[in-house]
Amino acid sequence: MSKIIQRLLIFFLGVPLVLALVFFKQFDHLVLNLAIVVFSGFAAYEMHGLLSTKTKILPKGLLITLSTLIPIFAYFCVLFGWNFIYINYVVIFTIVCIIAYEIFSSKTFENSNYRISSSILVVLYSGVLLTYLTRLTACTDSVALICLFLLMIFICDSLAWVFGMLFGKNNRGVIAVSPNKSIAGFIGAFIGCIGIGIIVKTWFWPNVFTGPLWKMIVLSILVAFSGILGDLAESVFKRSANIKDSGHIILGRGGVLDSIDSILLAAPVFYIAVHILYSI
Repeated sequence: MSKIIQRLLIFFLGVPLVLALVFFKQFDHLVLNLAIVVFSGFAAYEMHGLLSTKTKILPKGLLITLSTLIPIFAYFCVLFGWNFIYINYVVIFTIVCIIAYEIFSSKTFENSNYRISSSILVVLYSGVLLTYLTRLTACTDSVALICLFLLMIFICDSLAWVFGMLFGKNNRGVIAVSPNKSIAGFIGAFIGCIGIGIIVKTWFWPNVFTGPLWKMIVLSILVAFSGILGDLAESVFKRSANIKDSGHIILGRGGVLDSIDSILLAAPVFYIAVHILYSI
């Protein structure tokens, strides 16, 4: 099966399935939050694999546990109405655990800086960033917000690929870390993100995304830019590790990180932006 067909299958089958999870609002989006925890665990697993090729790092099981602990606690904050500031306490706890493990388990310490810093990166990247998607489930208009965000990311990624395939032949190589990315692809990402934002605001949830159109355009640009950065950031990790894909679990995409890299950086940007622009 060609990679093009695989990507099309993922888009037309996988995307509706993911969006369907958003509409199960029982117990404050329990199903979606379980998926976030699972993806966080897989992300930590793959991130550990990337970093361990070139640097010292703490055991995989420890980092997967600490990474998934953060979105689990974030869901508890949603479920019981706790202040999200408590998530910071859990993050601090995970960092303390990492440092304590290094102190009490190591016999030599020439690689301690690498083990501690790389391990903290895994926890922050795989565990903390996805909690901003969890936080959206606590909002009154959670379905509208999460659907808009995921649609923006999916369309942004898809049109970047389509525009790159059709119009990017002579304008590739602008970003050293990902030479196959093209200016045409970046333009397609912004067009797709802005387009879906306008459609959602105008036709689906005009009562949620109120106010002038420029607010949605600004939100779309921010999400597209952060999504592109998320994709490029994972390219940095993979190129540094000299690995093509973070894994092989998802058809036509590679690993979990290959599929959620845009979401990881865009989720906190979206969360902050909608609070500023729409006071949600």
